[in-house]
Amino acid sequence: MIQFEEINENALLTDINLKDIHKEIPKLLKIKYLLDSSKEFNNNINGIIYGLHHRLFCATSVKYKDKMKIVIFLVDTGSVTTFISRKVLDAFGIYLSPNCSMEVQINGIKTTIMASHSNVKEISLLGMGFMITASVNLYIFSDNRSFCLNFLEPEDTVKKFIRKAESSKDYITSSEDANSEDDFREDSVNRINENQKRNHEKNINGLMM
Repeated sequence: MIQFEEINENALLTDINLKDIHKEIPKLLKIKYLLDSSKEFNNNINGIIYGLHHRLFCATSVKYKDKMKIVIFLVDTGSVTTFISRKVLDAFGIYLSPNCSMEVQINGIKTTIMASHSNVKEISLLGMGFMITASVNLYIFSDNRSFCLNFLEPEDTVKKFIRKAESSKDYITSSEDANSEDDFREDSVNRINENQKRNHEKNINGLMM
């Protein structure tokens, strides 16, 4: 029988403290912590790589009923669920039991959230459920310690992907359906762009209904 070591969840964010959350990270993101907002975000989200363990932090709008605020999130690819900190919930006048969920809008997208666990109660976590539903692409730029959550892949990035895929041993295609290599590349890019646009619009429309 395989024995797994017990994980001490209280030690998972030892490199991040309240000063980081309330002052240092907002300063680097050029926002004010829990700032009221009159406009809902709905574009790509830029963030920073922060702390000893290279955490991904970003800020975007959270809307509940008629109230909207700018909230700082830690992008957590190890969590399906998106969690909102107790302080943020209090700012919206929300009480949420530990095992309950509810819906808010994050970056203009309806999202199911839960209250942050007691060991990370001051931190809001953006989970993979949100990113998959919203068709988000995550790009990390290690040179300047930043990243981008891209909600619709740029054509230039798709072209690079096609070129890289074509040179890979795992890339399998037939040129019989294309008049030339250039025609095939252009056709592939266009089809990927159109598919991504349709999927993105379908997800957004379905979530906003």
